[in-house]
Amino acid sequence: MHTQPGASKIVVTHNAAVANGNGTIVHLAHPADGHYPTVAVQVEGISGDTITFEASLDNSTWYSVELTSIGASATKATTATADGIMWGFLPAVPYFRTRLTRSAGTVTVTVCAAS
Repeated sequence: MHTQPGASKIVVTHNAAVANGNGTIVHLAHPADGHYPTVAVQVEGISGDTITFEASLDNSTWYSVELTSIGASATKATTATADGIMWGFLPAVPYFRTRLTRSAGTVTVTVCAAS
């Protein structure tokens, strides 16, 4: 199935999370769902916490991926330690997730996958 240009889907991967954990998996390429090679990640509520951005080809082995912050600095990183939005292009990667290492606070992470 081909995704229409400009199509997107939004997945809340951590919803007011108060414990360490892997977020909900976002399917970037799925026969029933289409293909979404661009991701934007919005992080809210970080207070000493770390969000790690990860991708996988087999939904089993996960690797850190680098995203770029939206803003004047356009900093590239594999993690987020402050509230904000990061984005990246992951062409040919079918699975994406955010892993939370929590210290304090209540963290919400939202991923927008777009074609």
